[in-house]
Amino acid sequence: MRPDGGSTLDAAPQDGGADAAADDAATQDDGPPVDGGSRDTGGTDLGGDPSGPCQAWAAPASVGSAGDANLLEASGVVVGRADPSRLWLHNDSGDAAVLYALATADGAALGRWRMVGVDAVDFEDLAAAPCPGDGAPCLWVGDIGDNNQVRQNARLLVVPEPPPGDRPGPVLPRLTLPLQYPEGPVDAEALLVAPDGEAFWIIEKGAAEGQSRIFEGRGPFADEVPVVLTTVGSITAPGLLVTGADLSPDGRQVLVRTYTATTAYDLAEEQTPADLGAVAGRTAARGPLSEQQGEAVGFAEDGRSFWTVSEVRGSTDPPPVHFYRCTNPEAP
Repeated sequence: MRPDGGSTLDAAPQDGGADAAADDAATQDDGPPVDGGSRDTGGTDLGGDPSGPCQAWAAPASVGSAGDANLLEASGVVVGRADPSRLWLHNDSGDAAVLYALATADGAALGRWRMVGVDAVDFEDLAAAPCPGDGAPCLWVGDIGDNNQVRQNARLLVVPEPPPGDRPGPVLPRLTLPLQYPEGPVDAEALLVAPDGEAFWIIEKGAAEGQSRIFEGRGPFADEVPVVLTTVGSITAPGLLVTGADLSPDGRQVLVRTYTATTAYDLAEEQTPADLGAVAGRTAARGPLSEQQGEAVGFAEDGRSFWTVSEVRGSTDPPPVHFYRCTNPEAP
């Protein structure tokens, strides 16, 4: 969400330029991925060597538009762990506490699951990771947006991922984790969860001189027990405002999204997202321009390719769903 609550690009950093236009021109809205791979990305071989973080990606390929007419303010996206043929998304503030499922093959709507007993305040990011304690697949919802930096009720909602074949309906969060920042309320839109589900990181949307603080929360976690966060570092956000992020399932790569680009950071085995400030990032994608207000980014099933979706508030046209295929053939 824009700091003023609006949705037009005039508030977004304009660092895409000709590169963004070139990437957007390469998008094939009706055809297969631009590198000739299968359009059906659910459960298929997505290319590249699986032994290390991806180093290069193809231009964005549109698999179609989001098939749910209500999904106009997408601010979080992940591929399912229980069912990788499904993308899970949620809207920004103003919607009910709903998780939307789309098909990875073509963006078709697969249903809506409403969280029982939850009033959505400002959902901003989504992560797929194990449920703390038992390792079952969960969806972690970051209700962490706070444009005016006044909220005392920022929280994470840990929801069991609906299993394959489950019919749309109510879903009960397993954990509600209230957040306590060390220096008062923070506006954030980026959530990363550890591969074991026992730690998480939140990246501030933006602050003075382009520095965004990184906050860490560590388990054990318990329902309704506040998580006292620690400031563990900062990152100079490419594009100034951090609007989304994701951590690969193996914990070796982070994607950071801004309004106009996605940047990749490779982590050594002993590093976590707390170390992002010491890691050099590289551009994974600019734009695409067809994403009016890019906020959602999530790794694909292979943990190396990725997905993006945008808000399109003010429009009745559903947003395109973009896939970025990992193309490097060798391990780094």
